[in-house]
Amino acid sequence: MAAVPDAIKDRVFIIGTLSEPEVLKKSLNTSLEKIGEMVAEECFDSDQGIWEHEQLLHNASEVARLKAVLFSVVFDG
Repeated sequence: MAAVPDAIKDRVFIIGTLSEPEVLKKSLNTSLEKIGEMVAEECFDSDQGIWEHEQLLHNASEVARLKAVLFSVVFDG
């Protein structure tokens, strides 16, 4: 976030795996595309399953901020 201009920091969300995406892919034995679908579904359902994976757990505060800002825009239309 240090590289993001102050004027847009409230509209930028940085989430990702702890190391490399391939580690998460191998751990879950599925494709990156399917992992993306799982992440989106869990955001919609307010489920935390995949977000509690050791490769994604460090994103908790950013995911909470993302949900607070975008949930009504993305999911309530």
